[in-house]
Amino acid sequence: MIIFKGKDLILHHHKGKSDYIIISFRPGYEFNTALDDFFLLPVVKKYDINFLGINAFWNHYYLTSEMNKVIELCNRISKQFKKIIVMGLSLAGYAALKYSKALNADIVFAMSPRATLDKQVCPLSHMSEDAVTKLPYTTVKKSTIQASDIKGKVFLVFDPYVPKEDLDKEHLGYLRKQIGECVNIPTYFAGHMLITHLQGSVVFKSIIDALVSNNKQKVISTVADVRRHHIENIKVKAALFIDKYPYLVYRMLTSQSFLQVQNNQKILNDYRLLLKLSFNLAKKGYQQESANFLRSILFAKTGNFDVSNTTPQQQSCLTPYPYLINFHGYFLAYNYQTKQLEPAANLDEKPYCLPVQIYNQNGKMKLICIHLGFIFELKYQDKVSYHLDLLSDDYTPNHIKPILIGNVMFIHTIERNRFIGVHQGNIHIASRPQDWESFAPISMVSPTQIAKQNSISVNVNNQNITISVN
Repeated sequence: MIIFKGKDLILHHHKGKSDYIIISFRPGYEFNTALDDFFLLPVVKKYDINFLGINAFWNHYYLTSEMNKVIELCNRISKQFKKIIVMGLSLAGYAALKYSKALNADIVFAMSPRATLDKQVCPLSHMSEDAVTKLPYTTVKKSTIQASDIKGKVFLVFDPYVPKEDLDKEHLGYLRKQIGECVNIPTYFAGHMLITHLQGSVVFKSIIDALVSNNKQKVISTVADVRRHHIENIKVKAALFIDKYPYLVYRMLTSQSFLQVQNNQKILNDYRLLLKLSFNLAKKGYQQESANFLRSILFAKTGNFDVSNTTPQQQSCLTPYPYLINFHGYFLAYNYQTKQLEPAANLDEKPYCLPVQIYNQNGKMKLICIHLGFIFELKYQDKVSYHLDLLSDDYTPNHIKPILIGNVMFIHTIERNRFIGVHQGNIHIASRPQDWESFAPISMVSPTQIAKQNSISVNVNNQNITISVN
């Protein structure tokens, strides 16, 4: 229910059954839905929590004269409750601290808060600079949070490793000096917008319950426990360690505990992240794990894929000919409609693309595509297009050639004057190779599975050939 609507602010009120009330300020990036939504709406409605949500129509850091009326209305309602919790994120975290005394707060939960709009005190972000241009000079100079503004037990939630350009360290450093005694809750690798690592009605309600208990150790441990099992935290850790420690990431994502994580499809459906992990496993020499994982991406989406459970169509993909996975997490694929190479994170979304594979013919490596049981070799046509011919014994200048360096490959013309890579989701041609032009050759069949299979049937020049893999 909306109980106040001005030019600058709107106040939402939800009358619930809790013996406490939450007053929240909405983050500044959501002005366009100020009328329809408020911070923590799903949690508030699911658990029927008494709530006051203060939203802004534009970027003024809640430094507007309408705050006087809003505070008056909030206090009229909140005075009947045993506990008043004020919270916010980023500039809303600033407002939660700035108005904590005016709102008679018992507890303040400030996530990645700002301290001021005065750049003489702390450096400003682009959003803060935008607010400065819209506010009177005197308002900006008085914007800095002072100790006299603060009331209640303050919990500062922040990421100690946030990038320098987000400016959190400078603002938090200033706030700690002003607030004095407060409870610091680090949320490592969560970034400035750390609420994404605490999202979910059930998990955030557990944080609210801990705040209501007013037990600082319980609040700290609850936030830590929520993050430890939160899919966003797992995803960030995977992205951070995927290059240097791919085997550890592989073990994490193929563990039984990961399969129980809520919303784990956010990672299982992130094909680029998964393919990048396959690439790095192969690059580091974990060939069998890389093969297992590549197979799991395409078929089972778990790390425990069993070849015997595949359909006949899937079985046709289980050849020992390696696929080419790029540094950035893409298959190298051939589009037989446009006759061009394409990067493909999800082959199912590229109906006219065939994955490019490696074929060793009499000691010479060729790029091939397999279609309807036939093997075609890839040849260079002109600067932008390619064509497929049935596999033959020749090796002419228009062949595209892979060269193996360590555990990765570079793809180039025979003259080595054009190297094929992927940049920003598109095929990129370079005159000399860099790391991002590298591909990992990964067979869908791990060395162990190849040894278990008796043979694989393919069609070469209209003749069905059975290849022994023993």
